[in-house]
Parts: sequence; C-alpha cells; structure tokens
Amino acid sequence: MQPDWTALLVEPKAILGPYKGKAPPLSTFAPYAWRAQFDDVAIAGQFMQLPEQVPPSWGSRDSARAEVVFEFHDVRLFRVDGVLERSDEDDSLHGMPCGMPGQCSIEAAPEAYIDDAERGIFIPWKQFSFTQKSFSLLVEAGHVSIYCGRRASGQFGRCPPY
Repeated sequence: MQPDWTALLVEPKAILGPYKGKAPPLSTFAPYAWRAQFDDVAIAGQFMQLPEQVPPSWGSRDSARAEVVFEFHDVRLFRVDGVLERSDEDDSLHGMPCGMPGQCSIEAAPEAYIDDAERGIFIPWKQFSFTQKSFSLLVEAGHVSIYCGRRASGQFGRCPPY
C-alpha cells in the first residue's frame, strides 16, 4: 500500500500547515507551467481547494489562491508530451495563470534511492505523474519538495516556464 502523498515530500509541513494536517487531494491540482533544468524539474499550479482558514500571506479569502510548486531533485526519468491545458479563467498575461486539473499521483517506487551511503540513509525513488487529455508529464526523482503561497511564485520564478 502506498503512503499518503505528503509522506513522500522532503518537508510535508509546507502543505500540511496551511491545511491543518489534511492536505488537499491531488485530484484538485491544476498546473499551468513547468520547467526543466538538468536534474531539477518543477511544475507550478494551484490546488482548487482552499484551506478552511486561508493564511494571511495568501491574501483575502475572496482573492486567495492555493499556489504551489512541486520541485523534483536528482531526476532519473523525465517525460513530457503535449501542451498543458489552461482554464477559461487563465489570464497569464496579467499574472493570473490558471490550469486545469487532471489525473495526478505521487508514489514510492520499489527501488531505493541512496541519500547518504555513509550513514545508511535509503529512501524510495518517487514517481510523479500528471495527465490531461492532451498533456502528460512523468518524473522520477530522489527528492520532491513543495512550496506554497508566496514562496511558490518566488521558487518557480527562477527560470522561464515551458
């Protein structure tokens, strides 16, 4: 049986904190951009489900968005096909990009990733997949980080999206 998806994150508190310990389902993740840089891949989007209490740093409940960036380090497999679907509400030109949800999962692979051989730290490889009608992305990585709120835009803004 696969663990809860947040258990595979480097720092699960990043998403569990705003959602008071119960992260939103991956089925509500709507990405709008991705980038790849050597062995580092990121996909930016938002969860369509806001937390019950929106953190003040996310803005007022009327205008808040659950912005997130999944970042993958030590990538061993990366495959992308097609073009991300955008929502009718997408206004990327004015800084309000909005994607469409699809089938999304993060799972532990059966093989071990050696995090620190000297100390004997072995963790599973992680497989992240996201699929829409005309787009699919598959990443296998040693580490998966998530950034939320203002940190998300700062983290993803380092490189131009594809």
